[in-house]
Amino acid sequence: MINFTLKQLYSFEAVIRLSSFTKASKELNITQPAVYMQIQQLQKNIGSDLVNIKGKSIHPTFIGNKLYQTCLKVINKLERTKSDIEKTLNINSRHL
Repeated sequence: MINFTLKQLYSFEAVIRLSSFTKASKELNITQPAVYMQIQQLQKNIGSDLVNIKGKSIHPTFIGNKLYQTCLKVINKLERTKSDIEKTLNINSRHL
């Protein structure tokens, strides 16, 4: 059973892409501690460290990089689906 949330995946993707918990928190409009807690919970649920933190430097671990690549695909698919739904709803609302 997959035991992580979309919020955790979005947080993880942003942290890795931006190499910063602070920048990720600003982009996601949530607090930095909330982003950190999302990553901690994700690591706990997966059972592996996902990030290496050295000072202000943040890099994915081997497992983290595998998850990051999957996050990119999942988030991209979700965003395209959202866009498709919005287009369909707009077209349908014009015909009412």
